[in-house]
Amino acid sequence: MLKFHRQLGISVYPQQEGLPPALRLRTAAPPKPAGVSRRRSPAPRPQQSPPAVQPLPAKDALVALYQQIDGCTSCGPAGAGCQASAPLVGEKRIRLMIIGDYCTIQEQDRLFGRAEDQMLVKMIGALGLDRDEVYVTNCIKCPQPLDRKQLSQCAGRCTTFLAREIAAVKPRVICAMGDLSAGVVLGRAGSVVRLRGVFHRYRYYEEYPVEVMVTYHPRFLLAHGEMKRATWKDLQQLQQRFLGS
Repeated sequence: MLKFHRQLGISVYPQQEGLPPALRLRTAAPPKPAGVSRRRSPAPRPQQSPPAVQPLPAKDALVALYQQIDGCTSCGPAGAGCQASAPLVGEKRIRLMIIGDYCTIQEQDRLFGRAEDQMLVKMIGALGLDRDEVYVTNCIKCPQPLDRKQLSQCAGRCTTFLAREIAAVKPRVICAMGDLSAGVVLGRAGSVVRLRGVFHRYRYYEEYPVEVMVTYHPRFLLAHGEMKRATWKDLQQLQQRFLGS
């Protein structure tokens, strides 16, 4: 031990316990014995992170989603009136997502109803958008329930489906048409009269930040034509803020 300390250059021992800091640093590593080469331990290999899971393209994700919707039994027998195929998704970027409440009839390619769809096409054209730039769906995936008192219950059961649909489409902005749709998308009850005219945050804004404009449903406008001007003002705000470029 004394010989080892002399090799380290320690000739005097302090009276207090322990060694001075400078000597502690010098004694941290023992000297390398003569004639013996010390191998360097191999540097640890960086841990490779697992490959990221690639999300399905929008079209494939929506097809898979609507296959589950078609077998949903929450509101009745399996496939009883649920939409069997996902709404149209073209090659263009979806710039606007329109969410209504339900479809009044069970016909292929119907969105809200015969007259309602005609008005909706006019509204989309007035915004200067092509049809394949707009994704239209409903918060209730079945046609209109027989018991209108069950509308809110059915909408609640479809909330997860709609959230997955929004995540797959990734729209720039959402237009929620009608009281029921606004309540589902925003996560709180409220009338169109109180909610329209300003932008709101989607209920899952933290997961997918997208803003929402609430306006009247074409079904309501067919019965109350005097509200078309207010609806057009809402659509103009959408156009100026999100759809101009």
